[in-house]
Amino acid sequence: AYTPPSRHPIARIDVALLIDIDAPAAEVLRLVRSHRARDIRVDADIFDDYRGPGLPEGKRSLAIELRLQSDDRTLTDADIAKVRNALLGRLERELGAVLRA
Repeated sequence: AYTPPSRHPIARIDVALLIDIDAPAAEVLRLVRSHRARDIRVDADIFDDYRGPGLPEGKRSLAIELRLQSDDRTLTDADIAKVRNALLGRLERELGAVLRA
C-alpha cells in the first residue's frame, strides 16, 4: 500500500561511536533501524569507519547519520535528544558501543 511522504522535516544528527573493531557495522545499523520510538521513524547510514591512530587498541570509530521524522509533527530538540539517548543506551547495552568524545 502507498504511504505518502511526511509533511514534516527530517531531523538529521551525526554521532561517532567507539566500538570493538570486530563488531559488524551491519549490526549497528540493524539495531538503529529497528529502534521504535512512539511515532518517530528512525533511519541511519554510516558515513565513516575509522581505524587508526588516536583510538584505543581493538577499537574503531563509526560515524553515523541518524534521521528522525514524525508523520504528525515537527520534532523538538527534546524529542530528538530522547531518541538519541535511548539509541545510545541500546547500542551500549547490546554492542558495548560508547559515544566518542
